[in-house]
Amino acid sequence: KETVFSDNPAAMAEKWVGLGATRLHVVDLDGAKDGVLTNQAAIQGILAAVNVPVGMGGGLRNLEVVRTVHAWGIDRLHLGTAAVRDPEVVRMAIGRGINYFDVAPSYGNAQERLGPAIEPYRKRSFLACKTTKRDKEGSAAELDNSLKLLRTDHFDLYQLHAVCKRHELDECT
Repeated sequence: KETVFSDNPAAMAEKWVGLGATRLHVVDLDGAKDGVLTNQAAIQGILAAVNVPVGMGGGLRNLEVVRTVHAWGIDRLHLGTAAVRDPEVVRMAIGRGINYFDVAPSYGNAQERLGPAIEPYRKRSFLACKTTKRDKEGSAAELDNSLKLLRTDHFDLYQLHAVCKRHELDECT
């Protein structure tokens, strides 16, 4: 099921800013799914429409794309796959003030690959991780394993992944 709130992303961005938003975050969901930046015109329209910092994720899979959207004026880039595929992206991102990295055990070998790449920059980065486990023991075991694979002693954000329905929330409590 799909819910469409507006067919004008720039107008929606203006609405949120008008309601008091001091920062926006946009995700190119098509880009995230397809692995390529897909909604360039919409993202650039948002940037032109508002005068608040805009962060972005989705479709940022290589260094060239990261440089491109950063040059548009994107304030923060939320990197996942790009950082895992190319450790140079992590170095470049940190050098440009981009420090948010998101990973999960369900992302293939992402933790094993991101761990060594982010380790030298861990004190300057924000590291988010997720679990699909719904019980205390399972999520604790997955947490411990993720910490080990990512070569860190903590996460800045640890989330329950893909909790979409009420019964899933009930399973977590």
